[in-house]
Amino acid sequence: MTLKKSSADADTVLQREAENLKQRLEGRLEETLSGDHSDFSGFRERLSMTWGKPLGRLRSLTLMCQEILSELIEEQRNGQLPSDVKFNVLTRLFSRSVQLSGEIHNSLSGGYSEGGFSRWRAMHETCVVLSLLGNADNSLSERFKDFQSVLGLRAAEFFNAHSKVTGEPPISAEVMTELQEAFDRAIQKHGSDFDRENGWAKVLLPDTKKITFSILEELSGYQSLRPQYKLASQYVHTGADSLDNKMGLYLSRKNILLTGPSNEGLAQPLMFCGLSLVGSLSVIANEYPQSQRDLFQATAWKWLESLHRETLEALEDLAATGPAAQNGEPEGD
Repeated sequence: MTLKKSSADADTVLQREAENLKQRLEGRLEETLSGDHSDFSGFRERLSMTWGKPLGRLRSLTLMCQEILSELIEEQRNGQLPSDVKFNVLTRLFSRSVQLSGEIHNSLSGGYSEGGFSRWRAMHETCVVLSLLGNADNSLSERFKDFQSVLGLRAAEFFNAHSKVTGEPPISAEVMTELQEAFDRAIQKHGSDFDRENGWAKVLLPDTKKITFSILEELSGYQSLRPQYKLASQYVHTGADSLDNKMGLYLSRKNILLTGPSNEGLAQPLMFCGLSLVGSLSVIANEYPQSQRDLFQATAWKWLESLHRETLEALEDLAATGPAAQNGEPEGD
């Protein structure tokens, strides 16, 4: 007769075996990571053969915009540009666009098109807001900045409501009082409806009760990118449509469970990232005109045309030679 082990004994054996396996895996960790690094380096070399030109052009555009931003800050420090809230907000949003461009480039260079496209979603949102603020007077930027008080209080209340679940200590009553006072000042300054969704934009749409992002998108003139924005949202939120819609299998349509990088699906994130970056730059250049910035803005649009052409050429080359998704992926059902 076989005696059944108690659950406590079984758990002890399991934990001992888990510790032994952990030690064996740690002993091979350096070898495993070295092999993975070698495989990934080879993949990146192959990816660069196809996508190197448009990726390089996007990166160079990002570096140019970094230089423009540095010049703006220097001119502002020298008194050549205003030290007002609009300058502060616009340059911060422009810097966010530039940073997001770097994140997208890094994702695409690694073969992660969905990661790049999901970050473009954030870049598009930034570009929409930047466009609205750039085309308005200083007061709208002030409203946008003051809206931090609304979001700050909401976030703090949410955090405290869930602090027991997370095990984190709640935000102190003193800090909550400060946040509440800042919120009250913002409401008193801008009106009782300031705390609604996108309440900072209420002055643009006084008769609209609920100002959604799609409304802001249309108001900014970027509504033509709505389909791409919705598509990018699929790679941010996990729904049923995420089961089969894989950018990394865009051309091959392989029925595999993709768990690593792929050289497919880079075209859309590349082109739309470039478009949003140049769009953000144009807002800045138009708001703070200067001969060199005007020249660079015109050059940037031409740069974007070349980026689009090189991206399409890379896509055609990939389609002609046959897409090579990362090897070793398990097949799906």
